[in-house]
Amino acid sequence: MKGAYLWRPNSEAEANAVKNKFEFETNEIWTGANSPTHDDKFIFDVENVALSISSPPFGEFNNFENYDCVEISLNAMNVWQWDDKECTENYRYVCELPR
Repeated sequence: MKGAYLWRPNSEAEANAVKNKFEFETNEIWTGANSPTHDDKFIFDVENVALSISSPPFGEFNNFENYDCVEISLNAMNVWQWDDKECTENYRYVCELPR
């Protein structure tokens, strides 16, 4: 059995539930998506599933800048935005356990 892994937000309802449960405001939250090949091809590590920067599971993509880790946050219009950031940034995170 695998251990805990960084959260994979699957839907807007799930993201809103996580935000409310942990009382996140509009702060950035790390996702489990990253670019292991350093070329803007993102995957969710736990399942090796691609994350398309042109078609996120919900919300919209922000200005991608060729960083290797992905976070989400709510903008002023209450829309979830996905953005790549340097992996060394200090953001909140949620870990999931496999079922």
